[in-house]
Amino acid sequence: MSQVDSGTSSVQRAADAARSVGFSPGRFLLITIGGIFLAEVIAMLLLLNFRYLPYYLQTLIDSTIMVVLISPIVYTFSLRPLLLHIEKRRLAERALRQKEAMQERFFDSIDTLIAYMDRDFNFIKVNDAYAKVEGHPPEYFIGKNHFVLYPHAENLEIFRRVVETGEPVSVHEKPFDYPDKPGRGITYWNWSLQPVKGQEGKVAGVVLSLVDVTLRKRAQEQVREMALFPELNPDAVLQVDATGRIRKSNSAADQMGLSVGGQLSELIPDLRGLNLRTCIASGTTQPVYETQLGERILQWIIRGSPDLKLAFLYSTDITERKRAEQANRQLSRIVEQTEDTVVVTDRQGVIEYVNPAFERQTGYTKEEALGKTPRVIKSGIHDDEFYQNLWNTILKGDVFQSEIANCRKNGELFYEAKTITPLRDAQGNITHFVATGKDITRHKHHEAELRKAYDELEARVQKRTEELVVANTELSAEINERKKAQTALEQSQKEFSASEERARHIIQYAPAAIYEIDFFGNRFVSVNDIACQWTGYTREELLSMNPLSLTDEESRTRFQERIKTKLSGESVDDSVEYKIITKVGHEIIVAANVGAMTYRDGQPERALVVAHNITERKRAEDALRAANEELTRFNRAMVGRELRMVELKEEVNQLCGSAGQPPRYALEHAKE
Repeated sequence: MSQVDSGTSSVQRAADAARSVGFSPGRFLLITIGGIFLAEVIAMLLLLNFRYLPYYLQTLIDSTIMVVLISPIVYTFSLRPLLLHIEKRRLAERALRQKEAMQERFFDSIDTLIAYMDRDFNFIKVNDAYAKVEGHPPEYFIGKNHFVLYPHAENLEIFRRVVETGEPVSVHEKPFDYPDKPGRGITYWNWSLQPVKGQEGKVAGVVLSLVDVTLRKRAQEQVREMALFPELNPDAVLQVDATGRIRKSNSAADQMGLSVGGQLSELIPDLRGLNLRTCIASGTTQPVYETQLGERILQWIIRGSPDLKLAFLYSTDITERKRAEQANRQLSRIVEQTEDTVVVTDRQGVIEYVNPAFERQTGYTKEEALGKTPRVIKSGIHDDEFYQNLWNTILKGDVFQSEIANCRKNGELFYEAKTITPLRDAQGNITHFVATGKDITRHKHHEAELRKAYDELEARVQKRTEELVVANTELSAEINERKKAQTALEQSQKEFSASEERARHIIQYAPAAIYEIDFFGNRFVSVNDIACQWTGYTREELLSMNPLSLTDEESRTRFQERIKTKLSGESVDDSVEYKIITKVGHEIIVAANVGAMTYRDGQPERALVVAHNITERKRAEDALRAANEELTRFNRAMVGRELRMVELKEEVNQLCGSAGQPPRYALEHAKE
């Protein structure tokens, strides 16, 4: 189809070119006939001298003369002007196509949004800038109606007026709200609408040109807002002279007591060292100052203005930030000083942080652990299903808790009560995991020893029971008594195991009370929620109390002796047990670890204490001691009974010997 169109176009262009140079079939016929006539006359004159030649040669000469003479005449007077004009026309068309291509590139390259529409406002063409802003390719708009895509009654009336009157319209900073894109908010546009008229002078279409001035409009609004900045600023803004007298202040400064007429050095003593005269004379910005104003901590930037002979002070309230920094430092100290291991990994399990307790527990330094995964301490005791359950739990966002056996760098096994908690970002996505571990290796060894002792005791009881089965019927009462004692022992052991397991869980998962003590003021500086829960007092009540008033007399004496020992330079245990009396009079036992301690004039000033509630553990230990005492009494009773049985058997053997009979009982263990 394209080749046919191309051929038709070439024929049409040739016909147009022929007409433009006056070429017509009649003119061509006249030139041809005239040429033939002239050629024939010349041929006849020439052939008069060659009449003797054969006829076919005369005919050949005649034809040659006609061709030689007619071709130049036709070419010179008819075809050549036509061919020259066709070439000029071709060059002009190529120049026109290049111009159109350049205009097309210009149309698509300019930043101004341009759309060409018919008189009914259906899109005919849009440039790339228009299509890009709207988020569609240019072909998307062709044939669609402007006001179907962007309904706007007022703009529709303006467009119709341009079509009816034929007069262009320009609009400046006109707001427009995209109906299908509420997130864009209100935008502002400078646009013009130019009518395109046909041959009869009627409007055939319109050209819409748009420039987005939203950013400029918003910048202008911000400039207007900045003119009111000092008054609208929620932080204090001051204008002071070289003497330090406040000349102007905004509402925020007035609320802080920094009013006009006040002396800066008196109202903010921390700024007494500020050289206002130098600052104003040099017109420089002074370094940032931090000042205390009541409960607030303010950060100041001071700028001098030599033209106005004034200094401008701009404050930023950083109270919350300072409190957060202090809390972070406190939390960091706790994490660094706690005896529980703390490991932070990314979502893939790559270690990004370990605390000193991890280094002590595993034998791996921080440098060796960072960048690796916790597999470096994997013991091989747990199967793949255990670790699959671990990952499934934490990737769901749940907390994983379990006892885990791990391996130190030197190959030794150790056991931890492990808690792994997912950390989320502001969007709720899991980014890291925090794993804390409490060393329960000694506890696991005690459990193993206890199980071993129980198994040995069971074997011993079984052995003695078998020996007593074959004993004399007269000893059956002793055997029954022994079975009763064995049953009582097993019941006691079960009760002890349940109590021990319950105490282990309480100790393992109980949160710690964390508080800071001021020794000079004999008061709490800070307490956490757990301390309040344990004691039954509110935070305000605890902060007003003497810490020693919560303990009994024995604990107070132990605390004072511990302080004296530490001041004398002698070492003290890291952990000490105290009794705490709650608000309702109950007694709890805590194991307190003193972390960071500060001194003033050689005396302790403050101390950070981490306390664990070990009340249940102490009860379990008491139960264990009672069970051990019961077991000792039982063993002694059993030994006494066995000795009595040996004595009875010896008496029976003596009686048998007196009667001339062989001994009835073998006493190979008599001397044990």
